Amino acid sequence: MLQAITSFLTEFRARAPQLDGPKIERADPCGFCGSRKALQLSRADYWDLMEVDLVRCRDCGLIQVDPMLTAEATAIGCLALYRFQQSGESDRSRRRGLYRAFRRGIAFGMTLRLDGIKPTRVLEVGAGDGYFLKGLQYVFPSASYTCLDVVEEILEAMQQQHGFSTIASAVEDMNWKTLPKFDLVIARDILEHVTKPARALETLTNILVPGGTLFFITPNGWQDAWQMFSRWNVDHVRSEILINHVNYFDAISLREKIESFGLTIRKWYIYDLKTFFRGAGWKLIEQHKARVSSKRPAKQTIEQSGSLSTTFAVANRQPIPKSYESPLLRPLLMLYCWYKHTSFLRVNADTRVGEEIYCLAQKSS
Repeated sequence: MLQAITSFLTEFRARAPQLDGPKIERADPCGFCGSRKALQLSRADYWDLMEVDLVRCRDCGLIQVDPMLTAEATAIGCLALYRFQQSGESDRSRRRGLYRAFRRGIAFGMTLRLDGIKPTRVLEVGAGDGYFLKGLQYVFPSASYTCLDVVEEILEAMQQQHGFSTIASAVEDMNWKTLPKFDLVIARDILEHVTKPARALETLTNILVPGGTLFFITPNGWQDAWQMFSRWNVDHVRSEILINHVNYFDAISLREKIESFGLTIRKWYIYDLKTFFRGAGWKLIEQHKARVSSKRPAKQTIEQSGSLSTTFAVANRQPIPKSYESPLLRPLLMLYCWYKHTSFLRVNADTRVGEEIYCLAQKSS
């Protein structure tokens, strides 16, 4: 049945409208193959910090912003987004979000256990509030945990709230030779943010021990890029980029790049298909267009918002129910989390449908 669905979607995608545009010479080389030959898909603004094109490499298919965001613009924009998102969220909503992240960490831990993977040294890149990692710790309490992030406020809160070790760096800038090795590296929703995706993947591979596991999820670039592509091609106006998504991955070229670094893919699928069936990635309709740019001021947003400490202050008011402290309930709660937060409707990521690409890969021994 699943194979039939996959075949149908593959055929449908081949016949659906494609991400296309005029041929241009890009400002910065492709982050996968180094080519400067591209198709211009859209134009956009990253806050009020930079004006960019959205381009698709004519050689490998990787979609990126061009020119690439500068380190300064990225740092300001990331902090502005964190502050902006936090300012519009209630304490109740924050607590629910932390609890949900915790349950998802447990679900992922259960998936690893079912696959016979028992990590002892774990690194999460861009760990956010840390509650996904805290959920994984619930399943593997004896493992050691380290978080890597570019935002100092996040790392300080991570140490105080969870006691995790921290590394302050952008993943593509890490000197992997000076870092410890890990048997599990987690990069949830990270690859779409890095300025040098090929280097980031190579670094993540290099800090794995032989036989170690790399896990990542990243948005389906075909569906994500479609939003800006639609806005530009229908309305001819610039889109607004607040979150620093600078890579929109074509699943096939992403898989090929992963395998080129000596990783064997154990799980490779795409899930959350509902938006695709509503037209995301193949219909030029208002529902699937990016927001029109207003050149939102990033520095002003930072100045008018509170620090990230308020997010973690919510954690001091017990976002996780006391029932999780019961040894008797522990097996049932882990099973509940696995069932609730595991996607069972999956198709091969190469179909380019659905919202998230899921990859579990193992480094050669």
